Amino acid sequence: MLLKYILIPLFAISFTTCSINREDIFYLVSNPPLPDIEVVGYSYETGYHDFGFVDLYQTDYKTFTIINNGRGKLRIYGISFVEDDTDGFTLDTSATASIVNPGNSTIFTIMYKPTALISNSVTVIIYSNSQDKNPYTFTINGTGTGEPIFPDINIRQGTADIPIGGLTDFGNVQIGNSSLKVFTIENKLTGELSILDISVIPGGGTSIGEFNLVTPSIPTSISEDESIEFTVIFSPQDIGIKSATISILNDDPDENPYSFGVQGEGSLAPQPDINLKQGASDIPDGSGSYHFGYVQCDSSSQPTTFVIQNTGTAFLNITSIMLTAGNSTEFSIDTSATIFTLIQGENTTFTIKFLPNSSPGYKWATVTIVNDDPDEDPYTFTIEGEAVAVTVPDIDVQEVTHNSEYDFGPVILGSSKTEPFTIANTGTTDLNIASIVNCNPDKFTLDASMTALLVPSGFITTFNITFTPVDQKSKTATIEIYSDDPDENPYKFKVAAYGTDGTEPDINVRQGTVNYPDGSQFYFPDIEVDEESTPVVFTIENNGSADLEIESILLVWKHIGDFKLDYDPDHLIIQPGGSILVTTWFSPTKTGLRQTKLQMRSNDPNEDIYEIKLTGNGIED
Repeated sequence: MLLKYILIPLFAISFTTCSINREDIFYLVSNPPLPDIEVVGYSYETGYHDFGFVDLYQTDYKTFTIINNGRGKLRIYGISFVEDDTDGFTLDTSATASIVNPGNSTIFTIMYKPTALISNSVTVIIYSNSQDKNPYTFTINGTGTGEPIFPDINIRQGTADIPIGGLTDFGNVQIGNSSLKVFTIENKLTGELSILDISVIPGGGTSIGEFNLVTPSIPTSISEDESIEFTVIFSPQDIGIKSATISILNDDPDENPYSFGVQGEGSLAPQPDINLKQGASDIPDGSGSYHFGYVQCDSSSQPTTFVIQNTGTAFLNITSIMLTAGNSTEFSIDTSATIFTLIQGENTTFTIKFLPNSSPGYKWATVTIVNDDPDEDPYTFTIEGEAVAVTVPDIDVQEVTHNSEYDFGPVILGSSKTEPFTIANTGTTDLNIASIVNCNPDKFTLDASMTALLVPSGFITTFNITFTPVDQKSKTATIEIYSDDPDENPYKFKVAAYGTDGTEPDINVRQGTVNYPDGSQFYFPDIEVDEESTPVVFTIENNGSADLEIESILLVWKHIGDFKLDYDPDHLIIQPGGSILVTTWFSPTKTGLRQTKLQMRSNDPNEDIYEIKLTGNGIED
């Protein structure tokens, strides 16, 4: 009886407390749950952060916290700088969430890298669904000081350097097909090189979309002797010569922007198309080259094999392959295994030796391939070598070139993957290996216990690298081989891998039926200032075998106020085979070129940050 007496009043009290009267309902209707954005420590419109004095070409970092002090969900649509010229400031939103629940926060980072002895200032702008602080702005300042350590940008395609104003020819491509070329950006000096943007600008008579870019996530930085790659895809829409300019915005003090041309020809009729490779590298017509390295006078190099490909749509007929100009008598060519008529997709080979005479020094010759490719006849490239009176070693890792990357791919959690690497001495005397260094032993394991430290000319030795994943994140490590090679010491390369449980998500983005890979570019039609384009819908799909979790969808980089986006914030987990929609609009506030980036961050182990550049032109009526 006592227990019953106690329970009855408690139920009565609970029921009375949960009742809602008319005044409560009026309050909730009049005061809906709204978000309230704040950048911690930097007030709306009046906030100010000073990086102070920063050494020239050195980078300082500051992380900012966005907090939602309101009662509703905060949706962040984009973060950028108001100014087009960012004066050495770059923005990193790789950790920024686009949905911030009440009481929660997210972060973004700003890097400052001065290039002159002046003060720099920019305004940060954040677009959100805040009703009274949209956009949220505050100011950043910094001053350059000290003596600069300069970077030096270089671009190459295969082994051929591309100068500013140079031209890369894609040759003849049939309408409905595509051809791609991979370009490498290198930093030749000791200062850190920042790559701020890579753009494609169509030339006269060339339609938008006939040349497309696939780039890594940008902005990015490149240390001395390191490199990154980007791809240009040529997809002609009609017949004729097509051209475009590739412009690379960077902070090299005397080569910014670094611009060069690309061209190709669209064709209906089947035509042959010659291409030349040595190993995995293309050797472009006219500008390509191959270096034999050091060879002792009055001796011979090992034969080097070159591959002729017919990448066209008709038979390729080769008339002759010959050596001309320069020191052509100090090289020899062997075409005994060469097929002189190639069907579509067929390859053939020839070999060349370097046979320097008794005179030391730099030697060269031109290789001329006479053929019936309509726009690459003859196909020419340069061969080079250094004749030496004394013997020298020459290191070569057969699986990966100097300053490039070897990809292990996915490795199942709980297992390991070991890859052997072969060091060859292609020089003329013994190669002495001082050490092999794994700069990131916490990520990969190096086993050089069986590696010979003395490798005679023409011989090889091996070492192993093992990856044992502890999670599903991507990992990289730098391997350095120290030796007495005179021009590749240390011989450096990267290894990359990631762990998987056997099932993993795979993000892909398309617009209609057209795929837009990470780093590609979408063009809006020209729109009058203050008008709005028709909506463009992108589909984010999961082609993998595990749930794809979209962590943020943002507009980043510049001109974010000229673009809009919308999506369903409550459905950002995509099951295998599923998809979600992201709608974008272009509404220019000024005339001229306007650009931003649609950035999607997810748990895809290979493409955790996926970006598509959005481009449009604002015009006057």
